[in-house]
Amino acid sequence: MRAFLTPETINIIAKEVVELCERERNTDTLKRLKKLLKENEQSPENLLKALDSGKIVEIISERIVQKKKENTELKQQIYIEEVKYPSPTIQEIRFFLTQFRKGDINDPKYRQGLVDMLVNKIYLYDDKITVLCNAQDSHLDITVDEKNLSNGRLVGVAI
Repeated sequence: MRAFLTPETINIIAKEVVELCERERNTDTLKRLKKLLKENEQSPENLLKALDSGKIVEIISERIVQKKKENTELKQQIYIEEVKYPSPTIQEIRFFLTQFRKGDINDPKYRQGLVDMLVNKIYLYDDKITVLCNAQDSHLDITVDEKNLSNGRLVGVAI
């Protein structure tokens, strides 16, 4: 699986992760909040125009204060919604995956993390193992024969 993390594969994975994060981040709630914020930001301007034309000063002043308070609350809600869905950059994903290639293959936690990150499904056949990877349209076929089996375990399998 570590051999699967070539520079080309890392680039593909990084782009897909960033696209997925952006899609998940752009929720209906976030869209609604941004629309409300835009409408709210226009409201004080309209009230100020009415104030300039001599409309009732106290009522308009109260509305401006109310709209500014709503504006602050909407910005806080937008921030909370955006924080729920972090959006890493392609460079950050590339760096992470490149560093992941350098792990200690003898460390069981590292090996488990590598499999958890890259493997979607594994299909076992009589003569081969097919590993479906999490990157789009990526898979590995490993032929199972006596030369790479030792006591029922795969050894020395080149991918």
